Amino acid sequence: MRNRVLKALAAFGLSVCVLAGSAVVGMAEENPDKTECKEHVWKTTTEYKTECVETTFQHKLPDGTTETLTLCPECGKVKDNTQLTKVNNVFANFSGLTVHTGTLKNGEQVMTVAFYFPTTIERVVCEKCGTVKSEEVTPARVMTFPGSANIEMPANVVSGYTLMRVNADGTETPVSVSYNTELNKAYFRLDVTTGAQLLRMVPTV
Repeated sequence: MRNRVLKALAAFGLSVCVLAGSAVVGMAEENPDKTECKEHVWKTTTEYKTECVETTFQHKLPDGTTETLTLCPECGKVKDNTQLTKVNNVFANFSGLTVHTGTLKNGEQVMTVAFYFPTTIERVVCEKCGTVKSEEVTPARVMTFPGSANIEMPANVVSGYTLMRVNADGTETPVSVSYNTELNKAYFRLDVTTGAQLLRMVPTV
């Protein structure tokens, strides 16, 4: 009789343990282990994202009418779906120079000159657990600099054209260009105090 009672108790105890074990496993599945820091190790990370910066110009046409031209000086896309072409091997005394040329729907040949900086995301993150302490986002922008920028580019980009800088009111100012034929380089100074610049490229006779 005693042995039967002990066996029954043992069986009951085993069942309780199995059930309890199942409960523990279930809890573990529902609450997976998470790394928790007793002391964070902070690290600053910087991420850059290239995003468009729409820029608007008031452009006077040869017939005297004024056209509003909206484009991104970084990717060269015009709002009327015209696509300008990026010019390579361009340099300046400021960083971030980007130059595009192309023909608008109205037939005008233009050039854009801008000093572009992408969206910058700075985060302070814990190396151990990934906790983000802070995040600062600086949107993509076209930079302005006091005075003029010294621009250098392949001579064949501008040879055969007179460059006319389009002012804020739509009027135009001629840009003086010098050439080094041995190096196939063209040089000019451009006022960039207002940011991105639009130049009309007038074919020379």
